[in-house]
Amino acid sequence: MLLCLQTKIELLKKFGFLAEQKMEVFEFLAKKVETQNFKAGDSIFSLGDQGGAVYVVVKGCIQIHDQDHVFIELPEGRSFGEYALIESEERTASAKAKKDSVLLKCTQEN
Repeated sequence: MLLCLQTKIELLKKFGFLAEQKMEVFEFLAKKVETQNFKAGDSIFSLGDQGGAVYVVVKGCIQIHDQDHVFIELPEGRSFGEYALIESEERTASAKAKKDSVLLKCTQEN
């Protein structure tokens, strides 16, 4: 699933921490985020992987877990990852798609 620029802007506007931003900020971010598709059971990242990304769940559900223990399940509209995007330390948990999912991914490289 590819998302157009306007759709990405509308999704980003839903986040409270971005609520007071100008349209130019939303346009900039929408051009930077990458759309990623995952099938149910696909790994997004694993414990020990290098970090450095923020994800927004556009569609589906994501589990954050450590082996068999599920910390949280994130539905559509939620975000997760390293919010600072400054350092890329090792991940302290794993993330996988609980069902077919579409994510927006923002990294330092985007």
